[in-house]
Amino acid sequence: MLWQRLINAPAEHGEHLRELYRANVGNELIARDGAVQLPEPLKRESATQRALFESLAGPWMGKDRRRGVPYTWAVGHLADSRGQTSPRSFLAAIQQATEDSQERYDDYSLTLHYESIKRGIQKASEIRVAEIAEDYPWVRTFLEGELRGLNVPCEFHLLVERWQQAFPDGPDSVPTERLPAQHAERGWDGIRDDLIRLGVLERKKDGRIDMPDLYRVGFGLGRRGGVKPKS
Repeated sequence: MLWQRLINAPAEHGEHLRELYRANVGNELIARDGAVQLPEPLKRESATQRALFESLAGPWMGKDRRRGVPYTWAVGHLADSRGQTSPRSFLAAIQQATEDSQERYDDYSLTLHYESIKRGIQKASEIRVAEIAEDYPWVRTFLEGELRGLNVPCEFHLLVERWQQAFPDGPDSVPTERLPAQHAERGWDGIRDDLIRLGVLERKKDGRIDMPDLYRVGFGLGRRGGVKPKS
């Protein structure tokens, strides 16, 4: 999806990216129906896709292999608890990473600086949080502000302690603009299960509660060694 957009960029920008494609892949691109098309194998995950992304972002999310690989790192940090990454989140992260790289690292040898990719994740997380709050306003009520600064993964009782302090009469007492949480009548266990169902929370094998970076960063929670929320 990313490269289909890039190789059809206007004027000299598109030509430069098509040349970058040819340098990495070797074959010529074919125009059809007024647009340049990627070969079918390139539309699926492959070693060539990884090589193309490395031509933009390099092989590592830092100065060496210890920080991870940009090709998998970016998508992995944009996935919900079901392992699914939306195209909108991915494109928002890449756009923000590109703009940030231009502003902060203009002398960098590659298009995308690894620190800018991290800021792209921050932007995509903000967008995704706004999207889910539009559909389910109660999610923002229970997560934004109330859990800010909490590190995940953590024991469920730590979430409950914060929720009880903010909403001593329980989740059923919290007003909402539209439909409330589906299982609010079951108390905090019901809120947890509804958040897991939406992909906002996940339960680890040891019973602790985790939150994917796609939501964690936007809601202001921490993770040791993870992408930091905006201050």
